[in-house]
Formats: sequence, structure tokens, C-alpha cells
Amino acid sequence: MVHGGSHFEKPAPALCRSHSKMHMIIVALDYRNTGGPLSCTIDGRNMEELARRCGIHDVQTLFDDTADCTKEAVLQTIRSVGRHCHPGDYFIFYFSGWCANVQEISREPGIEKDKAFMLVGRDGRVSKETMLTGKEFSNQVLQAVDRDTNVLLLVDSCYHEEVIDFGHNEWEKQRAIAMFGLLSDATPRDASRSGIFTHSMLLAIEKIASFRKRDYSVGRLYNAALQEDKCVFNDAQDIVVRHSLRVAPDQMAWPMIPLEPYKAPFSKLLDDAERHQAHPQSVTRPEVLQMMGVKPAHLQFLHPEFEISTEPHSRYFDDLEGPEKECRCQ
Repeated sequence: MVHGGSHFEKPAPALCRSHSKMHMIIVALDYRNTGGPLSCTIDGRNMEELARRCGIHDVQTLFDDTADCTKEAVLQTIRSVGRHCHPGDYFIFYFSGWCANVQEISREPGIEKDKAFMLVGRDGRVSKETMLTGKEFSNQVLQAVDRDTNVLLLVDSCYHEEVIDFGHNEWEKQRAIAMFGLLSDATPRDASRSGIFTHSMLLAIEKIASFRKRDYSVGRLYNAALQEDKCVFNDAQDIVVRHSLRVAPDQMAWPMIPLEPYKAPFSKLLDDAERHQAHPQSVTRPEVLQMMGVKPAHLQFLHPEFEISTEPHSRYFDDLEGPEKECRCQ
């Protein structure tokens, strides 16, 4: 856990009368024309629904089942969205899909070992030319957005390493925080785990909202996502947070606050199971799960002691202040 206090100067844009705005890019790929297909567009559409509930009007989506998801398209979208980002605004970039080392894809001698987002060509296939390295991504974001824009990166990757390195000097003057959903070293290519970070985050947002709390830090949301990953999904995916020198997790307000009642996809599944007096794992029809925004593969990771109806305990929100606090699952 990290410090989850509220040590920021300005609340989330939706909660104040300032002119600050949120700008969001959602990139999600299924890789259907490759040897490693995923179902990450489900994650992307779950995030798109959250953005709508949070009143984010500037949302650009790139899903490879309906649109061009090439390296050029992503870079152009970053440039386009970045032009509208002013001091105090939020630039939110969400990615769900494969990440990899460029050398693993090219298999050519002399290729640098750069970590990269795995994008696709117009034919839907992957090559070294479709890889967007962390350096290229960082340079484009930093060139596109104002130095005083809040940058929030949410990366749900099928990879065991972070693709963005805030240790590089170019990030030191930018207000930037990144949260990564990673595969552990023990399960480096287990694609069935992708998306657990996203579900943990969405459950955390819903649970905090149940306390009618609408003004909290990125650090507190991160701590809550860790708890959901542990208590609901049995730590199926590693979740880490990184930040630039200019800002710590407790110094940036979490921007995506639902302005209307919000139910996370897994909560919808649990509600349906409860109505039928069944365990969530008994809901196996893929079309039903997909309609709720849930991947069938995720059911296997449900914690054995997880209950269908789990109300957060009374000190749940306070315990998320961390790191000296100890959170409980119930």
C-alpha cells in the first residue's frame, strides 16, 4: 500500500467549479489475426462505460475489432487529444492488451531490448514496426500535453514488466502517475489473467462510492484496487503504481468519480447470481457474461472464501489511507 491521504490542492474536475477538464484515450486489442488472441475490448468497453458515468465528454476509443489500432493511429490520437490539455486538466490513457520486449517480436540481433505496447498493422498482425516503445510513447505524451496537465496512465498488460519508466529524466517535470496490472514472474504469459486489474479498479470505485466519498486521491484508489485484487481475485494479477518526481499518489485527486449510480461488471454478475441463489462461477454462458462485461476465464480466480454479498466494513474507506493501516476483506 501507499500513502492514500488527500494531500492535493484541487479536487477532481467534476467536483469543482474550475475550468479543468478530463481527456481520455482508451486503447484495447483482441489480436484476432494473431497467434495470441485476447478479449481486451471487453475491458475497453467497461472503461468507456465508466467514463460515461463520470461525465467525461472527450473520450477517444481505439478498439481493434472496430477501428484502426495501429501505432500511427495511437500516436496521432495522443497528439490530437494532447492539444486540448491545459494546466489542471487530466490526460488519462488506458491500455489493455499485450506488452512485450521488441527483441522478442523481431528476433533479430542488434535490436534494442525496449519494452513496448503491442499494437497491430492495418492487416491486424503484429510486427516490430507495430510496437510502440515506452520511450516513443513517453516522448509523444510529453510533447503533446502541457507540463502542468495531470497525466494518469492505466495499463492492464499481458506482460510481467512495466512498459513506462518514470525514472527517465524526461518525466521529472510532469505531474504523472501510472498504475500497471502485470503478470507475475511465475505466470509470465498467462493471458487469462489480463483484465483483473481493470475489474479490481472498477470494484474499488464502486465500493468507495458506496460510502458517498467523492474526493480522494489516486493513492487511495490504488490501495482499494489492491484489496479487490486480493479479496475477490486471490491476487491473480500484480498491481503496481509509479509516479514522477513532481507528484506522489496522495498528491493527485482521483479524477473518475461516478456522477450517477455505478455498478462494476463483477457486481452485476454477483447480483445476478444472488437473485438465482447461485455462486458466480455457476454462470458459464459466455454471451451472458460478455453482456455484463465479464470474461469467463476470470471466474476461476475468484477467492475461495469470497462471498456473494460482501458489504464493506465501516472503516473500509479510512483503512485505505495506508500504508500504516491494515485493510480487511470484509
